[in-house]
Amino acid sequence: MNSTIHPKNPSEEKVWKEFEESSLEEYEYSGTFSKGTPANVKMSVPTSPMTPDNCNESSSYTSFRKLALYKEYCENEKWTTDLERTPSQLASLNLPSSPSDYRIRQISYHVEVIQTLLIPSIRNADSSHLTWVAPLGSGAVGMVLCPNAVDIAVKVSIYETGFDPKHLHPSKAEAQIMRRLFTVLRLAEKDPVSPHVAIILDDIYGVSLSSLQIPKHFWESSRSAKELQKWIGRNRNCDLSNCSLLFSERLEGGTLFRSLCRSSPDVKRQRSVDLEELSQGHLKTPKAFSQVLQELGVSPVDGIRTVAFQVLFTLAVIKELIPDFKHNDLSLANIMLRATHDFPVDLWESSITQGRETRSHSEHNAKFYTAPLRVYLYKYRNEKFLVPDLGFQPAIADFDFACIGNGTSPEDITNAKVAFFESRKVYEDYNIHSKRDDISDAQMFLSNLKDVALHNLQRELKSRSLFLKASPNKEESLMLDFFQRRVHPQCNDSQNRSLRGRLPPGLHETSDYYSPKGILKDTFFDNFRNMAVEYEKNPTKFKLLESYGIEVP
Repeated sequence: MNSTIHPKNPSEEKVWKEFEESSLEEYEYSGTFSKGTPANVKMSVPTSPMTPDNCNESSSYTSFRKLALYKEYCENEKWTTDLERTPSQLASLNLPSSPSDYRIRQISYHVEVIQTLLIPSIRNADSSHLTWVAPLGSGAVGMVLCPNAVDIAVKVSIYETGFDPKHLHPSKAEAQIMRRLFTVLRLAEKDPVSPHVAIILDDIYGVSLSSLQIPKHFWESSRSAKELQKWIGRNRNCDLSNCSLLFSERLEGGTLFRSLCRSSPDVKRQRSVDLEELSQGHLKTPKAFSQVLQELGVSPVDGIRTVAFQVLFTLAVIKELIPDFKHNDLSLANIMLRATHDFPVDLWESSITQGRETRSHSEHNAKFYTAPLRVYLYKYRNEKFLVPDLGFQPAIADFDFACIGNGTSPEDITNAKVAFFESRKVYEDYNIHSKRDDISDAQMFLSNLKDVALHNLQRELKSRSLFLKASPNKEESLMLDFFQRRVHPQCNDSQNRSLRGRLPPGLHETSDYYSPKGILKDTFFDNFRNMAVEYEKNPTKFKLLESYGIEVP
């Protein structure tokens, strides 16, 4: 296949001037809509069927099977102290130490703090127990904040009015979908199915925006935050007395787009939290994923291969378990990075981790490649893949446009925002819909990943020689050929970031070639297949952190 890289003309460079956290920011509802009436909020209701009146499942995870394993321990130990211990001290507790077990312990602690401290403080507008450390990001209708009480993310969504009441409001649909994914992917009978989805902890509704006492300078923290404030000021299609709050894990690495695009023109990597505010809040911020790869001596191609596999694997298993699921906005801005627990190499900014020595790249490299190599095992359709731990895991996030089905089944989770886009001809090119579709999410992700990978490769080739035209090496050529094969030729290459990577409406694909299931068969991932074979022959060379996957006939 042709691996030639075509340089972009100057007019195309503006596509990299991205400031917002979401690729869908620039839509507005018709002014003819009447102000919507909020659905009744119930704290505990049956889970099926899900309608606007019974859409708020109990958000406590204490009844889930895996959390039950820790119930007795949680009742007899102080979790705050436990989570502050070093990895070696944690090991002495003789608790399960897989990544999922560690996350489950975090969930238990975080849910306890949210339900006993944060929610009462929010309901009572009690600022003595709740202050906001920093903004983590903002979008078209909300802002993500970091509270002082616990290291989590709180998504504050302004209530959008004017939606069809037959469908779930987007804020409630997002929470329901995140819960469904958590249950299906994390609480399987055997191994977890996939860790690559953001974890919801709790959610509440009917909160006044003014009662949250968001600091004034947060609204000046980014261009998208300023635009959000302007929209609120216009007071169109919004109800400021009925905000929703979604509590979730804080994905420390920020967006995949930001972390991969450190060298892109006009894009300075914006840390997910301001360094000065973090130091005051005693939190840490990680290095960019691209910087970590460089320090480990891992090629950018291997980084792209790993992220691509983990996201595509997750989409594939979701489609097996929830065939009608559709994200509808899977750009790199909506894929976050989770820092690996107990990674042997420093992932954190030295200005935050006071007293920690800065090691050279060679020291990082030697520590990372010293046997046994930390790996994850993925199983899908009678195939095994062994994937190295690179310090960060991608996690699919921001389900504001997601849906499961169109309401014809009691198990469906509809989304009024999706229904709005489906019903308006002007938004047809966005191809946002509730119909079963096996390729759109994967293609939007892969097309956007290709653009970033090729852009960074262009800059890398330019830096290799100032006088001679450099050519891609063998690994880089394999990556280019992979994108050439597996990115659908009709993926939108528009400079409009909201349309970039989207397939044209009405496209009918009968083959699996461009689906997650089909793409996982590609030879680009043979490295992971070969590592799995090597693991079976010589397991002592590897440290298996955890296994993921499902049994598919």
